[in-house]
Amino acid sequence: GEEFFAEFMGDFWPLVEARPYMRAIKQLAEVFWAVGRRFDAIEQYVNLLDLDPADHMGNSVLLLGCYLSMGEVQRSWDLLEEYDDESALFQWGWLLVFLMSDDEDASEDALKNALEVNPFVAPHLLGMAEPVEETPSMVTIGSPEEAQVCFQIIGEAWEHNPMARIWLHRRLVEMGLITMDKDEKG
Repeated sequence: GEEFFAEFMGDFWPLVEARPYMRAIKQLAEVFWAVGRRFDAIEQYVNLLDLDPADHMGNSVLLLGCYLSMGEVQRSWDLLEEYDDESALFQWGWLLVFLMSDDEDASEDALKNALEVNPFVAPHLLGMAEPVEETPSMVTIGSPEEAQVCFQIIGEAWEHNPMARIWLHRRLVEMGLITMDKDEKG
């Protein structure tokens, strides 16, 4: 009830009896997103982070994917700063935020950071990797599996930003990390 929420707001995760509720809300948010009820999904993820600001369930990355997909630069920025995560997902998220903000210098630095954390993400974002439908059962930092998870969460946002994809492709060609096809050279 309301008293329970008032008493334990921000401290739900340690309460084992509250975890099924949190898992159900997370599934509801995922369903809302899948059926196009984007604002309802965001509301549920924000609610989950209010209940568990330490983010034991990884809702901040899912919320980041939502914000980026919807072009919410300021909200994405705020979330990235609040959680200050060194993960590949957050590093590639920072890159997209800087590109969406037209900050060329910060974009260059963010690209270097993102490539250091996980270079396998870039081919996914550029449509150069084999599409994978399943979520990997095991993920290690810096691995191709982590790249797949990153793409599953922020890939839609990159697809909605063709100029960011063009910039990324151009920079990777300039860095010698990928080559241009014959069709692209002409």
